[in-house]
Amino acid sequence: MVSNQDILDNLLFNLLRGTVKSVPLVGAFLEQLFFGALDDANRAKEAAKLQEILHKLDGKLATFEEITLIVRDQVCLSEENTKKLDALISIGTDAQQQRNANFSSDLKQAFLASIDRDPLDAYLADSVADLRPWRGLGLPRPLFIDDIYVMTTLSEGISTNERIFPETEVLHNVLTKQFPHNLIIEGPAGSGKSTLLRHWAISLVECAHLSTKEYIPIFLPLSFVELSCNSARDWNLSLPHLVARRFSTPTGRSSQALSTSIAHAIESGRAVIFLDAADEISEKRRPEMRGWINGVCRVASESPIVITSRPIHFVDGLEDFHKYYLQSFGHSQQERFIERWFVSISEPEKAKQMTEYLDRSDMFLIRDDSIAGNPLFLTMLCIEFEVTEKLSRTPGKLLDQFTRILLDILDRQKGLKPKFGLDLKRRILESVASHFFEANRVIFSE
Repeated sequence: MVSNQDILDNLLFNLLRGTVKSVPLVGAFLEQLFFGALDDANRAKEAAKLQEILHKLDGKLATFEEITLIVRDQVCLSEENTKKLDALISIGTDAQQQRNANFSSDLKQAFLASIDRDPLDAYLADSVADLRPWRGLGLPRPLFIDDIYVMTTLSEGISTNERIFPETEVLHNVLTKQFPHNLIIEGPAGSGKSTLLRHWAISLVECAHLSTKEYIPIFLPLSFVELSCNSARDWNLSLPHLVARRFSTPTGRSSQALSTSIAHAIESGRAVIFLDAADEISEKRRPEMRGWINGVCRVASESPIVITSRPIHFVDGLEDFHKYYLQSFGHSQQERFIERWFVSISEPEKAKQMTEYLDRSDMFLIRDDSIAGNPLFLTMLCIEFEVTEKLSRTPGKLLDQFTRILLDILDRQKGLKPKFGLDLKRRILESVASHFFEANRVIFSE
């Protein structure tokens, strides 16, 4: 009679040998072996970097050896975890040569834990690992939202006379259901809508360990919903089903259990649903998306829903939503962001230099709310100052200079000697951008 332990040993043997190819299973195993319970912020960031790399491999068939070599090259592991990884690679080599692999009790325990995670706990851990890395502007930098995030404010109208609320107060009102219905957060491009939503979702997971009240954040880009429903040709896909599809458990065998757990959380009012970027929905799919969102509202009547969008007519057509507008960064928020940015890239002395540069009288156009007050433009200014120690004086010059910097950085990171000059590459990018601008002229009407 074959015991459960024999089955687990055989699965682990074949995983290390390369017979079983599964990025999620290897990822969950390595995370459990290296980090266990993530009760330390530094270990959580190390784990998030591991998950970011594995996320890029998701959907590909890869052996244990291939994955571990990528992890060793790209993740800055502690000395202890580096030794564990080297030992695993050695065991995998033994397994390939048909010798008896010696599985320690720690190895077996970590493997068992990786395939037996509670679906909801696994979802929360995986979603935070997905949300935490900063992926702005196409730069592959090892930054996290926590490193550079600056608290923002929201208002109930676009007029400067409207009441202003700190984001913590708005989130509190969402959780305590003090709004008439649900919430839409509007703001122009680059104002930090998606980052705010990610920060709120991460905060809810972290607060769950400190509070008796546990909220289950559900973060879904509406572009993912559109893609999933289009490919399935079925706009009746439920929110729990889509969550399970995006965040399945390592072996895939518990996706139904995760869907059921999410459904219970929504029905009981324990979920907070974050739907990001309504403005990115294609124009021809907006009627179906409106129906899908209204269906979520009916099912999730006990759980608050927060939607982000640029100002477009589509969101104005949604019923029973309370609207807030994301405010531009003031001078103190700009300075705080600059400080956090340069500390995060280990160049803190440049923060003061850049702030002094912005305070010059000839920089008043940059210092106003529409440029330095916009988090996306402010990030571009930080990168420009990091590279050139100067700042552009107009939005047009900033975009031109930043494009050159970005192309140069990407060439150097790939170890390329550019065959074509930056001007030609810029013209190619402009052509691509123009195509998408024409295709989305309603969204980018301004």
